[in-house]
Amino acid sequence: MRGEEGSPHIALLTPGPFSETFFEHAFLARYLGVTLVEGKDLTVRDDKLFLKTFAGLERVHVLLRRLDDAFCDPVELRADSSIGVPGLLQVMRAGNVMVSNVPGSGFVESPALHGFLPAISHSLLGERLELPSVPTWWCGEAAAREAALESLDEAFVIPTWPGVEMNGRSPRGFGDGLQPLAKWEKRIEAMPDAFTIQELFPGSHAPRYEESTIAGRSSVLRVYAIADMEGGWSVMPGGFTRLGAERQPSVSMQYGSSSVDTWVLSSHPSSTLSLLPTPMTPDDLARKHRTVSSRAAENLFWAGRYGERAENNTRLMRVILSSLESNDAEGLLDTMVDLAWQCGLLPPGAPRGGYTSASLERMLVANLGEGSTASSIGQNLASQARASGEIRGRLSTDHWRTILTARNDFRDAIQALHPVRGIERYDRVLLTRTLETLSSQLLAISGAQGDRMTRDEAWRLVFAGRHIERVATMATFLRTAVKHRQIATPGGFDLLLQLFDSTLTYRSLYPGRFEVPPLIDLLVVEPTNPRGLYGVYKRLCTKLVEISQAAGRGAHSDFSEATLYAASLRNLGALCTTDADGMHAELVAVCDELEAQVSAAAHEISARYFSHAKTQSLQVSS
Repeated sequence: MRGEEGSPHIALLTPGPFSETFFEHAFLARYLGVTLVEGKDLTVRDDKLFLKTFAGLERVHVLLRRLDDAFCDPVELRADSSIGVPGLLQVMRAGNVMVSNVPGSGFVESPALHGFLPAISHSLLGERLELPSVPTWWCGEAAAREAALESLDEAFVIPTWPGVEMNGRSPRGFGDGLQPLAKWEKRIEAMPDAFTIQELFPGSHAPRYEESTIAGRSSVLRVYAIADMEGGWSVMPGGFTRLGAERQPSVSMQYGSSSVDTWVLSSHPSSTLSLLPTPMTPDDLARKHRTVSSRAAENLFWAGRYGERAENNTRLMRVILSSLESNDAEGLLDTMVDLAWQCGLLPPGAPRGGYTSASLERMLVANLGEGSTASSIGQNLASQARASGEIRGRLSTDHWRTILTARNDFRDAIQALHPVRGIERYDRVLLTRTLETLSSQLLAISGAQGDRMTRDEAWRLVFAGRHIERVATMATFLRTAVKHRQIATPGGFDLLLQLFDSTLTYRSLYPGRFEVPPLIDLLVVEPTNPRGLYGVYKRLCTKLVEISQAAGRGAHSDFSEATLYAASLRNLGALCTTDADGMHAELVAVCDELEAQVSAAAHEISARYFSHAKTQSLQVSS
């Protein structure tokens, strides 16, 4: 652990992109130059708060909290919260992190306080409010409650604190609008302190362009004041304007409000106060460093894996469907069922035998979509889109658009295959065209990953994920064909060449030959084959060493076992030998070993760079 050096690390904690105010959080973090984080980006160790990064744990000294109180720590508050930081309150009690907007500070936002603001101002400052407060009555005060109920016919009935049920919901701001008080008297009398009554305040309106007309919407301007280092305050020029939703008298982002640009016109020079950093110098640029969070690194890794998995399964599906129409279909049927089951094209509970060509085809087509219980092509595309969405800032517009288009086009096409529920027949031409289109889109995505993404230290994880998935899948293809004794049959021979995307290469190298040794050489040993097992595995080992070094491990690699295995791979002669039963036992063994090695590498990556479970060897920055 390094010493307490350098500037304090400041982070802004957001609920995430599904929050209605996420844009504000992202904009504020960029403006202030602080790290935007979600709860899963942070971890607590030894009563200190850390950001999980690709290079290790980095201490967080200041946290700007934009997360509701109840959700910020699932250990001590809401146990069902998935967006908080377990142990955050203990870190605060230990005094090891400074939190802006500490839990409990939301009390000052309670509408109940509005009715007391004039007296508070007079008592604390000896002054009247510069701006009048909205007439408000807290029902927990008997005299105020009786006066409000007697004198007002219509008003806002709003919860005093978050969590109070309003019309079956739990709003965190103003209620649903004007409510006749007669409908609320019984509820107010039963629990008076939970409700506050607020007179309708005629707010400002701003124009909004709607369907070729200009309409007025309720508007609220939020201004900001910044504390200086001398005990004073400076009001920032401009502000943030919100427009109320249609037929909503209150302005709240939870009820569909939107934001608009705010322009400030003045006859005087504008203020020079700014929180923007000073212009960068060449020395600053030489020291620039982009923190890669573990969440971003993990999503890069899985975006690569899901993309490769979808590509391999699409190829397998195309090969199986074309093989089922050939004369060799019956001889290859058991092999194709086994391949489909192992690669997730068949659901977990599906039988592994007893199929005809027609029943296998129907089962495969029925489990293509996202709703399948199988690890289907549709599910892989959806998972790739989710992982890529988490790293949207790293993707070019065309890259991101291709990912969404691939998922949406495939989903729509699969839904169109069965226009009437329960009908087993489907449009085979449409399915063939859909799979061909998807193959092209997945190739475009793979190309964008290699050519359009920033090549920082975490970028290597994309291709580590792809290589891990490719080795595991190719090993499964080869081992299955060998175990079903199809490697030396014409149908199995051609099946393997198609699955390894090596048909043209084999025919150009060995025209007119149907021999197992050159097949094994091309699919396993040949280093120039982009899908050859040994070549892909060795490229993976190179990436693993680069990842370890980029994470600050120096010359030592966290994947020494994998690299040592790469130096002791069996030669072609051993792979071509057969045992007394005519089985290529050595070939099966090397497939098993390669699959075990890449599985171990995936677990090591997850433990060391994503979850940081291996604390003894982590580089921790204070």
